[in-house]
Amino acid sequence: MTFNSMLAVMTSHHKMAVMLTPVMAYDAPNEKIHARPAGDLREGRVSTPLQFTKTILCQAHLAPLPLAVCPIYWAHDTAMQLYPLPDLVVVADQFNAFTASYMDCIVTNPVRKGSFPKSDFSFKVYVPSSRQVEDSQLPTD
Repeated sequence: MTFNSMLAVMTSHHKMAVMLTPVMAYDAPNEKIHARPAGDLREGRVSTPLQFTKTILCQAHLAPLPLAVCPIYWAHDTAMQLYPLPDLVVVADQFNAFTASYMDCIVTNPVRKGSFPKSDFSFKVYVPSSRQVEDSQLPTD
């Protein structure tokens, strides 16, 4: 599984893979995949970054999808686990830049949709002493 085009979010009865445009819902009891608009999440109007943050931190794993959707190489699965929870998780994928906090852990995606030059040279800076993530950008001189 590559993280440059997919995020994972979970609800109580469905496991979802959020692509850049549609949401693909995996119905575990029926083993079916359904598509629906990205704004239609079962728990109301929760933002996708916050839902993603809650998912990976509650599951304590960077790929919390069922084996049918995302096979696991068990010899290296411990590298994907988030136990104990770190102070900061950096998810570098092609989703919009975001910073979300849950359970005293910060999850951030530093670059907006693509590479560093395509994002107007913007990036995130983590300040460990204050446990804050700040937006930064190189000047365009």
